[in-house]
Amino acid sequence: MRRPLELAIGQTCRDRCVFCSDLPDVEVEVPAERLLARMRAARAEGATTLQLSGLEPTERADFVDLVRAAKELGYDHIQVITNGRRFSDPAFADASVGAGLTHAIVSIHGHTREIEAAVVGQGESFDEKVAGIRNLSRGAAVEANTVVTTANLARLSDVARFLPTLGLVRWNVYAARPFGWGIRNFDEAIPPIAAAGAAAVAAARLARSAGLAAFVCDFPPCVVLGGADLAGAPEDKEVVAVLKSGREQALEGLTKKAVHKVQGPPCTACAVASRCEGVYRAYVGRRGWDEIQPVRC
Repeated sequence: MRRPLELAIGQTCRDRCVFCSDLPDVEVEVPAERLLARMRAARAEGATTLQLSGLEPTERADFVDLVRAAKELGYDHIQVITNGRRFSDPAFADASVGAGLTHAIVSIHGHTREIEAAVVGQGESFDEKVAGIRNLSRGAAVEANTVVTTANLARLSDVARFLPTLGLVRWNVYAARPFGWGIRNFDEAIPPIAAAGAAAVAAARLARSAGLAAFVCDFPPCVVLGGADLAGAPEDKEVVAVLKSGREQALEGLTKKAVHKVQGPPCTACAVASRCEGVYRAYVGRRGWDEIQPVRC
């Protein structure tokens, strides 16, 4: 079976997430026919899963048309990574699901307007995301992604109590990646990774106790001790941005975690080093290795 295809199609977003790694470096508004050609090629090779991503895919005026075209091509798992805000319009949510959208991953980082605004820079974002999740959940499987930042670190347990009320099927708690705005806002936005990992494990356990499947993602094992069963599985997919010129840009090099991670002195004595990607190079470049403690047998 061919790997799933992820197409980065969006290059605008109303949110201004303090950690965002998807800076608008590629050309905007790629013609639909370019995207459809890539979908057809992958489908002919056996792909049945399509993920639409890239800043905010739903800001494209032809988003619903692209979803419908994917369904007509035979994709049976059509997923979007989204801030969820446009889905606060019930008509847009229903049109997207009706066209063939089967799954959505909504980025939501707080349980109140104030915390969400501190992370994404938009005060109205929270209410729109909550409404969007509820609207989508009527016809699609909806997950939530939360990135641990300085703004929500102390309130992750509250987020864990809130999200199970929204009808989600899964919650993914991510370490912040020091790319893009994550580097520019590093000192203010990126919390100590050991504290973030411990908070993520506790929050995921709390969410699971409320019936929501929860996972911690992109943390080294040494900072999520006791959370091996919570580790999200790495994805194996082809990630492609189709540029306006028609040229394709493979994004694996930008997103493949191992490319940007490194092991350091503490890792030489770590019992799980052989199955650990390490810590983001940019993170230890700023904060060093002191908080990274090797796992002992």
